Amino acid sequence: MGIMDVYTGRYTTKERVRDGVFSWVADGHGNPRLYQRGSMSKTIWHLLSPGEMTNEVIREVRLGDLDDTFIPQGFGENTDELLYFDRHEGRMALYAMNLAGEDRSSRLVYTHPRVDVASLHRLGKYDRMVGVVYAEETIHFDYFDEVIRQIYDAIKANFPNDNVVILDEDWNQRYYLAAITSDTNPGTYYRFDRQENKLARIGPLYSSLKDKELSRMSIIGYTARDGTAIPAYLSLPVSGEKAGLPAVILPHGGPSSRDVWDYNFLVQYLTAKGYAVLQSNYRGSGGYGKAWEGDGAFRNWRTAIDDIADGAQYLVKEGIANPNRICAVGWSFGGYAALMSGIEEPDRYRCIASIAGVTDPQKLGLNMRRFVGGKSAQTFIGTDDEVTVRGSPVNRAAEIQDPVLLVHAEKDINVPFKQGELMYEALQKHGKSVEFITYENAEHSILPERYRIDLLTRLGEFLDQHTR
Repeated sequence: MGIMDVYTGRYTTKERVRDGVFSWVADGHGNPRLYQRGSMSKTIWHLLSPGEMTNEVIREVRLGDLDDTFIPQGFGENTDELLYFDRHEGRMALYAMNLAGEDRSSRLVYTHPRVDVASLHRLGKYDRMVGVVYAEETIHFDYFDEVIRQIYDAIKANFPNDNVVILDEDWNQRYYLAAITSDTNPGTYYRFDRQENKLARIGPLYSSLKDKELSRMSIIGYTARDGTAIPAYLSLPVSGEKAGLPAVILPHGGPSSRDVWDYNFLVQYLTAKGYAVLQSNYRGSGGYGKAWEGDGAFRNWRTAIDDIADGAQYLVKEGIANPNRICAVGWSFGGYAALMSGIEEPDRYRCIASIAGVTDPQKLGLNMRRFVGGKSAQTFIGTDDEVTVRGSPVNRAAEIQDPVLLVHAEKDINVPFKQGELMYEALQKHGKSVEFITYENAEHSILPERYRIDLLTRLGEFLDQHTR
């Protein structure tokens, strides 16, 4: 492990190879400070002592323990304080561990009263930590660096209703690159001159959308069958129609991720075709703390699927959706959720589309064991019959009544292509209506652009066929 001077090509060794080490943490000045070793039961974080082969263990994390959430994030200006994420009152928070003192004491740096801290915001020189990022209904930044806070406020004043992200700064800390996004803007770049206090437009990410009418994403909520309030987003067609619409229920992937208010290419395509689109942060989603995420949406799939179905019922009750024109569409875990929705509530949906979807949780868990170990895979997915049998679309293919569209990339390493093949074979075996679209040279995100265009076109045709 070492440092390379990008101007001269000179390489300086900083630390020799150590057996079993699979990650390092440096302090932003080119000095390795921590390293991580692993076994089948735990990962171990060591504090590096230069020249020593045996180093102090500062934390052991048990694999498969969802309550053990120590996640090192690097260093701030004080290189004797390790920044890390861990839970505080059930939510992810930022801590600092004193590496200079003998007791390795920690202090709470930042916590949010309602949601998890999602990440650190780092910038420019020495990749320094300037603030934290979290998401409520929209993305927020809270800055510790007062200069960056002032710059952010100056830019935000020009775009009070949009997302503002400071991407980088020049070495002299005069110029700042910022991106502006929203539900109708996939990204426009600006340069802020700190010295002149001026903002200059650079250009859009997708100039071809300049004259296109795009749909707005509304922040809403609905009540689940047990009385729980479910946060969600609703996008309506650009035509202005608001009642009796064909609708797509679009559960997010992850499952320990979440939807946020921002531009979404799939949502814009569907609303342009006249569909109402509902995205919900069902229980099992990440970002809202341990109580909301629970054991995850695989192990608690019934709750997640019920929350998703209650979102569809909300659209019907409000008169937004025609109950005979609703389909479920999802990507990755969202594809799994779409399939399980069709199994659990066959009368609610008219068609199901699963893109890169999980179809056999048990086999996915066996595949994951090769990369994250058996305990982590078991914890993430579960091993009992509730998940591997009753929560398996492949095992319950005979119960599916709606037409199904399966889409999978052959080089998908997140959800192996075999998952799509197994579902296709199971549906064919039981005489179900199924179409299987494959992409030979694509991965989980199904790119390049020509694949995306083909995917959207054929998805649109499938939905139109079963909802018109």
